[in-house]
Amino acid sequence: MRAGLVARVRATQSPSVWSAAAAACRVARRFSRNQSRWSSRLGYALERRDLARESRLDAAAGRGGGWRLRPLTAAEQAQLVARQRAHAGDIAGAVEAWQTVVELAGAKHPRWAVRLADLLDQVGEWREAQRVLTENAARHPSHALTHRRLGEVSRDLGRWGGTFTGTRAGRAEGQFHFEQPPTADITVARQALERAAELEPAKTTWREALSEARLADGDLAGAAALYDAALRDAAQSTGRWVLAVKHRWQFQLESIHHRQGQPRVEDPLFDCAVTPGGPVADGPVVGLFTARFAFSGLVISGLAATPGLDHVDLLLDGVKVRSLNVGGDGFFPQFGLDMKRPTVATFPTEATLTVQAPDGTRLRTTGGADSLRLTVPHGTGELPAIVAAGGKLDKKGVLSPSLAETRERQQRYLQIYAKVRDHFEQELGRPLFLMYGTLLGYHREGDFIPGDDDFDCGYVCDETDPIAVKEDTKRLVVQLVKAGFTVSFNRKGRLFRIQLEREATDGYHLDVRPLWFQNGRVWLHNHCSFPATREDFLPVAEGQLRGERVLVPKETEKFLRGHYGPGWHTPDPGFMYYTSEIDPAILENLGQALITVSEYKELAERVRRETAGHPEAGRLVSVGSQDLYPLAEFLP
Repeated sequence: MRAGLVARVRATQSPSVWSAAAAACRVARRFSRNQSRWSSRLGYALERRDLARESRLDAAAGRGGGWRLRPLTAAEQAQLVARQRAHAGDIAGAVEAWQTVVELAGAKHPRWAVRLADLLDQVGEWREAQRVLTENAARHPSHALTHRRLGEVSRDLGRWGGTFTGTRAGRAEGQFHFEQPPTADITVARQALERAAELEPAKTTWREALSEARLADGDLAGAAALYDAALRDAAQSTGRWVLAVKHRWQFQLESIHHRQGQPRVEDPLFDCAVTPGGPVADGPVVGLFTARFAFSGLVISGLAATPGLDHVDLLLDGVKVRSLNVGGDGFFPQFGLDMKRPTVATFPTEATLTVQAPDGTRLRTTGGADSLRLTVPHGTGELPAIVAAGGKLDKKGVLSPSLAETRERQQRYLQIYAKVRDHFEQELGRPLFLMYGTLLGYHREGDFIPGDDDFDCGYVCDETDPIAVKEDTKRLVVQLVKAGFTVSFNRKGRLFRIQLEREATDGYHLDVRPLWFQNGRVWLHNHCSFPATREDFLPVAEGQLRGERVLVPKETEKFLRGHYGPGWHTPDPGFMYYTSEIDPAILENLGQALITVSEYKELAERVRRETAGHPEAGRLVSVGSQDLYPLAEFLP
């Protein structure tokens, strides 16, 4: 009976049936242990719903009205095959099916060629994706998305100076081919993005890609004009995206003015440079990497082309400075590191950056080189000595201080925690307990995790949905600022960090997270949700950490197991979050607790009113909303 019902559902062309199926899949995905299976089923249901809607509309248009269904066309059948094969991981089969769709319906529907190109882009076959999009742009010259994607794919070709081939059959079957100098692809990228912007001039989010294309093409004035316009638009926007882009755009704009000989601010990174090393003999490409200077420091990123590559080593002048985990659920696993400004300041003035696999094989970079030359005029050259003395670069791109310095910083965190804990208990009636890495170190090792340079804590919020939690947190923030604490939130809008000194920019703060219970689960940032109840956390237990009274959740091991998994007992220095591996339903629910730009402005105005005439009050700071310059006043 069940098999017959499933067969009838799959045979239907009713949008309402497929909408109901999608809703059921969302619920099942939220509570099932096998979330990937239900994500796949959800995608299939949504695709069938869209096809059913299109089928009804086309049928009605052909008769001038009415809602009787017609059979699927050959193109629609090929679409279903393409999506099913993609969900099953059969990329080659999906590409073949999408090629059929484009042949049958590409002249009428430009989006099908974009779908095909997206799939080719996903597996690194950028040259073939560029060809598909170029042909689509010729057929549909006014389709903005085609031009935008052509620009983005061409930019990737220009970045790497080549393309993968054969990867649709699997990563193990693919090869990377370095081609001609990237000048032609840079030109194509700029022309395509200029056309996309011309077709949809109101799209602020596209200005960055076009600015980069103009910059790569040598048009400094054109790039500066776009960044300047984008920043003006961002200043008027209430979207959360502003928090993520403002400093990046300010850095780029001011660096362009510096290159034009018209500096407006001081920043030592403006004189830094990254250039490819010399050519090397052809050989297998196990992965690709690149690096660039950004507002935060030196950003290194890359991908693994060889199956089974779980980590890579980062070397500076032949000295290993860090191992990077390779992960994520994309076709090409990724790695990355954001080396912060203080770390960059310890580089030699000239250095060679390489990335290699555990067997010593070097990853390749732009144009086929296997190294990058870094120029850091303000570098002190201390890094080699620091590494030789046992210093380490942590996963946040910060050089770990000496053991004595680390212990001193941890003691400072404990002092801040003691004051904030007492205020939470005595004035707010909420116990403030250890969380995440701080709790893990306390419970597993009876101390901080070696080298741990932050402090995580949290409290239970009585509300049971993210919007109400956010409103409660905003009220709490006002009380904390009035009491003299400085409170800030990050570029994603997550509330909140707390520190004691009003003007401090030294990084001594606690990461505080409200957690709440909803639908039988605990919810808290970053990206954490698992089955739990209030009784798993309260009443809190007390303990001692280096002689200081600390509070911990009642069922500490349940939290550690729920967040870190069953392997929480074993130290993993490279542990990182990959949001691509987290159920989108969890991210969506947690996202509702993030503060928006307009909410920040309202909260800041409320803080201003309620702290007027109270010089002892603290500050409310939006990390993403503050100006990057002058650097001395920036709160990182």
